[in-house]
Amino acid sequence: MFQIPPPETGRGSLHRLSWDSKYWGFPIAEFRSGDFSRARIRDFLERCRQNKVRCAFLFLPARESARHCAWMRKAGANWIETRWLLSRSRLAPAYKWPTHSWREGRIRTATRADLPALITSVQQLHQNTRFYKDPRFPRAKSNRLYSLWIRRDYRKSHILVAVGSRRRAPLIGYVTCEILPEKIGRIGLLGVREKYRGQGWGKRLTKAAVAWFRQRRCRLVQVITQGENRSAIGVYHASGFRMKQRDACFHAWL
Repeated sequence: MFQIPPPETGRGSLHRLSWDSKYWGFPIAEFRSGDFSRARIRDFLERCRQNKVRCAFLFLPARESARHCAWMRKAGANWIETRWLLSRSRLAPAYKWPTHSWREGRIRTATRADLPALITSVQQLHQNTRFYKDPRFPRAKSNRLYSLWIRRDYRKSHILVAVGSRRRAPLIGYVTCEILPEKIGRIGLLGVREKYRGQGWGKRLTKAAVAWFRQRRCRLVQVITQGENRSAIGVYHASGFRMKQRDACFHAWL
């Protein structure tokens, strides 16, 4: 679950997701393809049935998938969301890290003391994602999934937080940063609490993340977000990211 690779091209593949299967409590498999083939999708779903897979994730090119939604439903796979892969290769920041400070707050590296507020926030701010959209995934376990995700990013990756200027410095927002092989930076989670939205904190956090990746000599930064999340896409576009690929996510319950 924690590894979310960008959409792939090629003939498509099937593999069991061991972490997901263990977490949700039933066998889960995944299929990715850079083109749409009914024959391969039928074959994939049949192999899932033969191997007693209960839920399958399919990631297919969005433009082609839109024409085949009715056929996908008949085949047993329901559309969940469209995902955008955005990328930025020019990493020169508009301002240098770590001088991210304004009268109303500042951005810094997260500490252990920030974890309780981060856990509460991720459970509230990411309920537009696919596990919440699919009612067959228990809501309580979806909440716990994001608390595990933010804890994992704190231990193994890096989290930047925006905090207020008052004495107790309330959490404003956060962005998680991970460096993949070949010096590719990836933004995992970006969130701004509701009362602070519309004040530019999403863009500030994104630019801070880009600056953090640039310090570590990453050659580009990627992020995946939901196509219907227009505010997030607007933030990324304003921060120099451009759409590279769109894929449609389907869930098939077998």
